[in-house]
Amino acid sequence: LNAGQKIRFEAVDNAEDFERNLSRGAYDFVLLNAHMYTQVHDAIGYRAFAKEQDQKDKGVIVVHRDSSIKTLADLNSQTLALSDPRRYSSTVLTRANLNRKGIDVNEEFVETDNSVYRAVAHGKYAAGAGEMNSFNGINPNAHAKLRVIWSSRQYSSNAFAVHPRVKEDQLARFQKALLSLGNDDKGKRLLSNVKFKGITAAADQEWDDVRALKRHLSQ
Repeated sequence: LNAGQKIRFEAVDNAEDFERNLSRGAYDFVLLNAHMYTQVHDAIGYRAFAKEQDQKDKGVIVVHRDSSIKTLADLNSQTLALSDPRRYSSTVLTRANLNRKGIDVNEEFVETDNSVYRAVAHGKYAAGAGEMNSFNGINPNAHAKLRVIWSSRQYSSNAFAVHPRVKEDQLARFQKALLSLGNDDKGKRLLSNVKFKGITAAADQEWDDVRALKRHLSQ
């Protein structure tokens, strides 16, 4: 990444360590899901400056193709598989919709969205919540065994955000480097490795739709 400055990438062992580091502002630049971004923007001042190109979050609820469950109302008192309480599109959007409709489900958490789909396909759970992109990317055999009974509207997705201590000229160089990744073969390979179509510039207000949903949940 030709950003005109030294950039050190830092990996952590688990989500808990990442969130702990994030809460103390350990990262100058960070890629966050929409829910986390709005939290640390308010708490610390992280500011969005870029986002994945043509990407939106859209939650889904799936059942086995042979299930008698046809509508969300049929899920009342059933067990719903979820991948992680922190997952915005898979969990937060799903909970918001079920709460809005007064539907009570029993929640059980598994490791990933793919684990959700496998478990529902094998009949372990009545239904599972996931994200549209992850659902479309699963094994075709598993996909054929599942049926979508609900999908959310689209919401803003992940944000590249910067800590307020970073100088504007440093941010400008880093942003330019990210946005230019799709301009050469090396950059395109890097984007392909993380399944990004590209990276575009963004501003904080683009996540106001997520804030509006969160306000609704808190009421």
